[in-house]
Amino acid sequence: MDTWLKELPSQVKTAEGLDLSDTAGAAREADAFKADLLKWRSELNSVDAGIKCLQESKTAWKARGAQTDKKAVVFEAWLAMNEAMADFMKARFKRDDNEWRLFQLAFVIANIPALASRIPEFAHLFDEKRDDAVTLLYFATGGGKSEAFFGLLLFNLMLDRLRGKHRGVTSLIRYPLRLLTIQQAQRCARVLAHGERVRRSRGYGGEPLSIGFWVGSGGSPNRHSTKGVKSIPLASAAPPTPANEEALRSNDSKYSAAMRAWRKLPKCPFCGSETALRLFSEHGDQTLGHVCTDIKCDSNSDTWRPLPFYIVDEDIYDLAPSVLLGTVDKLALIGHSGRTIRRIYGMFGAAPWYSPASGRLYIPENKELAAGPTAKGMAGVYPAYKGGQKLFHDPFPSLIIQDEAHLLDESLGTFAGLFESTLDAIFAHLARPLTGLVAVDTQGKRRRAKVIAASATVSDPERQLEHLYQRSIPATQFPEPGPSIYESFYAKPSEAAPEDTERRANPDVEIASRQARVYTAFMTNGKPHTSTSVSVLSGFHLTVTRLFDLLTAGGDSGLHEARDELIGHISAGPLQALHQQALSIASASELATLVDLHRIALTYVTNKKGGDQIMAAEAEETRKRHLNEGIPLEGIDTRLITGSVEQGEIQGVVDTAQRRVNPGETLPPIREQMRSVIATSAISHGVDVDEFNSMFFAGMPSDIAEYIQASSRVGRTHIGFVVLVPTPQRRRDRHIVHVYDIFHRFLERMVQPAAIDRWAEKAIERVFPSLFQAYLLGVIPSRELLRLPEDEKSKTPDFSFIPNVRAEFKARGDAFLDEIDKFVELAVGLRDGFSPEGEEHYRRRIDQRTRNLIVDTWSSPVWGSGTMDGFFKGQTDPMLKPMTSLRDVDQGGVIQASLRDATGHRQTLPEVQLVMDMVRNGVADSGGADNTQTGD
Repeated sequence: MDTWLKELPSQVKTAEGLDLSDTAGAAREADAFKADLLKWRSELNSVDAGIKCLQESKTAWKARGAQTDKKAVVFEAWLAMNEAMADFMKARFKRDDNEWRLFQLAFVIANIPALASRIPEFAHLFDEKRDDAVTLLYFATGGGKSEAFFGLLLFNLMLDRLRGKHRGVTSLIRYPLRLLTIQQAQRCARVLAHGERVRRSRGYGGEPLSIGFWVGSGGSPNRHSTKGVKSIPLASAAPPTPANEEALRSNDSKYSAAMRAWRKLPKCPFCGSETALRLFSEHGDQTLGHVCTDIKCDSNSDTWRPLPFYIVDEDIYDLAPSVLLGTVDKLALIGHSGRTIRRIYGMFGAAPWYSPASGRLYIPENKELAAGPTAKGMAGVYPAYKGGQKLFHDPFPSLIIQDEAHLLDESLGTFAGLFESTLDAIFAHLARPLTGLVAVDTQGKRRRAKVIAASATVSDPERQLEHLYQRSIPATQFPEPGPSIYESFYAKPSEAAPEDTERRANPDVEIASRQARVYTAFMTNGKPHTSTSVSVLSGFHLTVTRLFDLLTAGGDSGLHEARDELIGHISAGPLQALHQQALSIASASELATLVDLHRIALTYVTNKKGGDQIMAAEAEETRKRHLNEGIPLEGIDTRLITGSVEQGEIQGVVDTAQRRVNPGETLPPIREQMRSVIATSAISHGVDVDEFNSMFFAGMPSDIAEYIQASSRVGRTHIGFVVLVPTPQRRRDRHIVHVYDIFHRFLERMVQPAAIDRWAEKAIERVFPSLFQAYLLGVIPSRELLRLPEDEKSKTPDFSFIPNVRAEFKARGDAFLDEIDKFVELAVGLRDGFSPEGEEHYRRRIDQRTRNLIVDTWSSPVWGSGTMDGFFKGQTDPMLKPMTSLRDVDQGGVIQASLRDATGHRQTLPEVQLVMDMVRNGVADSGGADNTQTGD
């Protein structure tokens, strides 16, 4: 690091001093280069600011320590984060050189001021242009982006505990896909487990570092009353010992179904043991939790305790976990229904009551307010009650991480952007009654969260990030591209092994560097595309089987035969002689290990139908080929990864693929091993398996970003290869084969910009009911409950009843409507110079919708005496209902069961219910009428 810190400024300075007067196309290139210089200088200044912040804190830390000097807590958090991340990296990568990659370290340092400046002692370090801007963390797939933002997350968590934020949401982490959310949640849980150990060992106060897994009813239960939750036993009644677990899973089909659907952490993030699901009941409250089955684990410490990983929405709202991790779809809940809205706002500082016995937050009904918290066995929370418990400290999240940001495009990106600005508008309104708790800058302006958007495939990110987050400061990229096509200030191609002196000396960078991934293609003429794909796959399986048999059971003659075959098929090129030499001296065990590393054929299909066709033909064609060669093979173990496959099964595929013998042990028989995985785009993000090194594309994906992401699943640790079997009927696929080399050299430049437009009029109309509810059912009652004196809490407005809305309008007239309009305008982004042309048109449309509801529709006898929830549920047009998720765009269809099946057999109600469970959730429990809602 010291060397880099010395060299980086000189590298930038050297670049700044270059003479561009003789450059071809001098004017244009000089302007572009000057723009790059400004970005490099800005990046260097950000890193420098982070180092100065750490140095300033280190001085206080050395003098007085973090316990007595608030200025020392930044350096203390830095030390704790590094200790935890070192343990995490060592455990994950199974090696001792658990060091930061350069860009990861620089990224964390550059963003320290944005978080440290929320402390009054470091408020002078806040730079709005740097710290309020959205940062795009842009690095190649497999390069370590997750570890970079996890490092920043851990620093933020440690800093919060040290500065007095002992509970509450520190960070929001969002993913576009549910499958990706689960995989990253498991990784994040391991990171926080290492962080929690460090927090305990260093004696930091506060609640354990926890995760709220916030993904929705398809992946986790919303309530404890959700069907199937009652099948999970109490920990006190059935301790989660290995023996009890084995008996429960064998004898209780409902519990087994709940485990398949809701066990998101198969392995304990603290010790790696199996986990179980249990209900914990204390003081009248229930918590559904994962539990490590090892009573001696750090998470239990001789007493059965739930892991700090909550999956039930009710538990998340009441316990306000440190990290709220989930899908972007959950954002829609901030305006979905009154009770849910208030509970969400409650965990961000608006909860007025809490239970001293269980520590859970509580949002009282209006009828409970007059009696006060003690009548319910509760206590007041500051600032709703001036003498209440000060549970919250800077209650709004200070860090928002959006992973795989390139997937937020089209309608998903548009609605994600609208709800992002809505959440910020909610915080803006709640900040007023929470004055004194919310972090502000030196001018008294509310501090917003630092936003990190991570991606490896993005184009024109400034426009996309503006539509998503509406920050007045232009987005920045980290790291910026370097002055060379092959090098940046943080990374360059890895050199070949030291013994390959001739190769390392080659002036061609691509030859002198280590290989990672090889791309090739097969073009077919006159043969169906599926048949070609199956032929290529069966040929591959035959080759792997023959080589494995020769190397493991063929003795010296088998080794020579396998070696000759491999040498004879080396492609011509500058590395041909080097590869021949390496093969000629390799031992049988070395070659067998290399063959085994490529044993699994990962086949990407562009649609599920194509995957079904290949899966049906692959095994039989492979068996026939082996039979023709006289090699015995009964079949091959083929697995499927698609969005419709249950998450537990996908996790099982990944676990099976990663199962390897230790060095020195005998490789298991190849006929007993998994040989094939067929996957759709579900494989493209977050599936990091070192044993995936052979990939086949059955057709070219329509999106270049998807091709980059999917192909990066192989060759992450060992050399991998990618085979494209193009669809010959598609002109685009044929053209790609014709220009194959140059096509792959310019892959990143062909990534399409995200198609996103928050100003699509229909999109704004679609979110209006959600924003309307967010203000009337969430912002106003939460704000007023915090403001009203203790003896007037019962006067908190309750606009869930339409007559109350009408009464407020009658009392205040247009002023009430204008108040609603202003919030909706702020929520959709009509502010700070972001307004598009025709701004007044949007304002008029919002006002028309508000007046149409309150003045016209709700003045009728039909709706004027009902509830807001009842009104919206009664609407058939989705444009008139609050959104349930960001994908809730089109009108839903109706599935009607037939009384008889295709054979004429009369279907019973339980049979129909079983099928509907399968249709809705992807899996069904046949153990009885109380079918568990499961699936992904």
